[in-house]
Amino acid sequence: MNSQQFLLERAEMLIARIERISADSTWARRSSGHRGTLLKWIEKVKVMDTTCGEKLSPEELADFNNLIEIGYAFLSEAVREKFY
Repeated sequence: MNSQQFLLERAEMLIARIERISADSTWARRSSGHRGTLLKWIEKVKVMDTTCGEKLSPEELADFNNLIEIGYAFLSEAVREKFY
C-alpha cells in the first residue's frame, strides 16, 4: 500500500469518527469545517487516481497528512471534553 492510499484510508476513517462527535460538543462545530476540507481532499485524491493515475506531490502529501493530524487533535479534544 502506498502512502497516498494509506492517507486516504486514514482520512475516511477520521471522517467517520468526526461525524460521531456529539452535536452538543463545541468540538462538533469546530471540526465540521475540517471534515468538509478532508472530504474535498478525498475527492481530489480519488479523481486524480481514477481519471489519470496521478499521485499527490510530496508537498500535497504533507498537507494531506497535516489535515489528518489536525483532525485527530479535534477528536482528542472532543473526547477530553466528554470525559473530563
